[in-house]
Amino acid sequence: MPDIEVNLRLLIDILTKKNEVMNEIYNISINQESIISSGHMDMALLGETADLIKSKTEMVNTLDEHFQKTYDLISKELSENIEQYKTHIAAMKEKIQNATELKIRIKLQEESNSQKLSKILA
Repeated sequence: MPDIEVNLRLLIDILTKKNEVMNEIYNISINQESIISSGHMDMALLGETADLIKSKTEMVNTLDEHFQKTYDLISKELSENIEQYKTHIAAMKEKIQNATELKIRIKLQEESNSQKLSKILA
């Protein structure tokens, strides 16, 4: 039986890192907007930021996979002892909510960037 406390801390750490990386993606998307909106759009720089977002997105996907594998190890015991681990569960819920909000903000920013770029290139 895996040590559930250790795995719960690991899950929280994974979610913390995921939020950090997603914040980075959001900030890069904001920078893309500045590049697109500047009078002298640098396509090479725009490409570099797109590559960076792709790399960071792959990191998020790897973190998600690691989270799922770790969660699968302890999910049965966790569900059977919810009250005992409620503090950890609450921390995870908060971090998951933050990640969900970031995902929405990133999506909206990317859509805005895409629309602005389409107008410029049209």
